[in-house]
Amino acid sequence: MKAIVFDAIGSPRDVLYLHDVPMPRIGDGEVLVRMISASVNPGDFLFIQNLYPEPKKPHLPRQIAGNHGAGIVEAVGANVALKPGTLVAFSYYNS
Repeated sequence: MKAIVFDAIGSPRDVLYLHDVPMPRIGDGEVLVRMISASVNPGDFLFIQNLYPEPKKPHLPRQIAGNHGAGIVEAVGANVALKPGTLVAFSYYNS
């Protein structure tokens, strides 16, 4: 799958790029969402530049940018009430 990622701290213009990443495996209590819409917003820009207010969060190697989106549930793990085909939206820090 394709994702906008960064693997360095810096200006989003300089460090964000489109990259092929492996399809995630889902576990118990998790869902796989086919993204319809996602954003990279000013809060993400601060995080990418390590300028977000304290406490600072660690940057992981090759991290996917953004933390808001909407999509359709593709698959579900055990103990999940959602069904494939359900339209969902999410907002999560460091997703």
